[in-house]
Amino acid sequence: MGEWIRPADALRKWMEDEILMAPSVHHDLQCLSDGLDDIEARMKAVPRVRGEATSEIEMRPGIVLVPLRTPTLPPATHTNCCVVGGDEVVVIDPASPYDDVVPRPSIDRAKEHCVPVDYRGEAHASAN
Repeated sequence: MGEWIRPADALRKWMEDEILMAPSVHHDLQCLSDGLDDIEARMKAVPRVRGEATSEIEMRPGIVLVPLRTPTLPPATHTNCCVVGGDEVVVIDPASPYDDVVPRPSIDRAKEHCVPVDYRGEAHASAN
């Protein structure tokens, strides 16, 4: 059931797992909850608005997807690395073989407690 709600209240409900929200809507509501001063610039200050690649996608509080370039089935070019947690995180990484694919901020905080798992993409390859 829909309702009229202030942006800050919607963000609070999202943080408390009371509602679901698309990542793009989350950004828009964050901008609106910060007020209307310079709203246009803040709304456009994300890569997707400028047509650039997105480096991190916060799906839920504590669940971040990081698209990494991997050898996958066309037309896809990326596989999501999943970062789950808060102060301590679990990283489910597609293990890109490309040298230019580097960890992003969400992944960096998990490096100290990393347990590598070699996943060669058999699930993607078997889809042929």
